[in-house]
Amino acid sequence: LCSGPRSSLLGCDVVAWWIGDGRLRYKVSDIVSNLFVDEIGTFSPPNAPPTVLRGSSVATMVATLRTPAFFSASGQFEAYTRDAGLYVMAIPGGQVTTLAAPCLFVSACEGQPVWAPNGQFVYIVRNAAIWEFSVPGGVGRQLYAAANLGRLAVSPDGLKIAFAENGVLRIRLIAGSSAPSSGLGSASVFTWSPDSKSLAMMIGPTLVVMNADGTGTRT
Repeated sequence: LCSGPRSSLLGCDVVAWWIGDGRLRYKVSDIVSNLFVDEIGTFSPPNAPPTVLRGSSVATMVATLRTPAFFSASGQFEAYTRDAGLYVMAIPGGQVTTLAAPCLFVSACEGQPVWAPNGQFVYIVRNAAIWEFSVPGGVGRQLYAAANLGRLAVSPDGLKIAFAENGVLRIRLIAGSSAPSSGLGSASVFTWSPDSKSLAMMIGPTLVVMNADGTGTRT
């Protein structure tokens, strides 16, 4: 995908993900000399040629460039931020929905979007709060407000969200208005287990695994 006419491009980058039936969805991007090249399509490896779903479009970007794309599990939507606004684009078709308008202060809305496993919600930190937005409708709901919020991670069962607050890991149920857990350890990098019952995190140079309720810590 980065060969042929793209072989001379300096920043050709490919993101691909499985969508079933032996097919891959792919996204090719290139940023060279302030140009943004974007193409999305599907192909069945190893020998089938790609089918372009959208692109290739080339546009001179104004202000800040888009962040890397964050795709729903189905590959049908792409969430991204641009100029501190949050957007979702349908694939194919290219219809864009504004989930959140650009912030007055860009530095307050530099979080990266995180998808719910079912692809129906996007979560992001904006203006010192964790927000949930429905897709494609764009209805927003504030889950939790606090200063110095960091990375988000939604559990695979879609019921809980882990996040860093002042460098301390916390967990909150997504439904309702329950308070988050007390601090579960100093970690800014963490990930859920596939069964949503535990988390793995890096604390300094050490890999630590613990239960989702903060018990059973092991290294």
